[in-house]
Amino acid sequence: MPFLSIVLLYFNIKNRKKFCKLSLLFFLSFLLLIFPWMLRNYMIHDSVVITTVMGEHFWRGNVPWSYGGSYTLDGLTVISAAPKEFLEKLQVTNREIDQHRLFLEDAFNYIMIDPLHFLKKTIKKFSYFWSFSPTSGLYYPPTYFYFYQGYYLLLLVFSVVTEIHFIKNKSPVNAFLKQYFLLLVFFFVSVSFIFSFFYLEMRHRWALEPLLISLASPGLYLFFNKLKRSFSAGNIS
Repeated sequence: MPFLSIVLLYFNIKNRKKFCKLSLLFFLSFLLLIFPWMLRNYMIHDSVVITTVMGEHFWRGNVPWSYGGSYTLDGLTVISAAPKEFLEKLQVTNREIDQHRLFLEDAFNYIMIDPLHFLKKTIKKFSYFWSFSPTSGLYYPPTYFYFYQGYYLLLLVFSVVTEIHFIKNKSPVNAFLKQYFLLLVFFFVSVSFIFSFFYLEMRHRWALEPLLISLASPGLYLFFNKLKRSFSAGNIS
């Protein structure tokens, strides 16, 4: 979020000196916000970490038998499908921070064996964030999942319509809205980029869908407005 605020400032403040000062203020405010939690973690774990589950989340999304989420194609959890040797190590590792390190170490061992596979999987996960992975809907009723896919497809289509409209039109109002929608797009890309390095599921995208609806709404209005004018022109002729 502080980085998004900096982007917003960049588009709205022409004085670069003022922009740099406010950007620094936003960044320091962000550090001040997370400092108490990081201090707490350091006092407990004797290590500077934001969260001790990051290692597992990174491991879960990058081991060879994972499709980027929590489940394999046959419905097993990624961790239950892990090699027996790794699970035995995990069972005798009691401290959170040591489990975090074990997950990271194991994940990086796989990555070092085949870095290209890691890169390809990261790109795939980025696309899965905005589409559907092979394990999406594994435990959902088929009817519900198909209905959601149709709704989501319309959401994407009208979001693209909105973006095309504001790129083509250059009125003052559109210029302001264009900044807002570009900020949304930047936010979407940055969040999905971060998730693509860890594990992700369809539910992670749901947190962004209210914003995606706000992006799609003008596109929906433009579509129906054009449809209405077409019918009116047809009736006149």
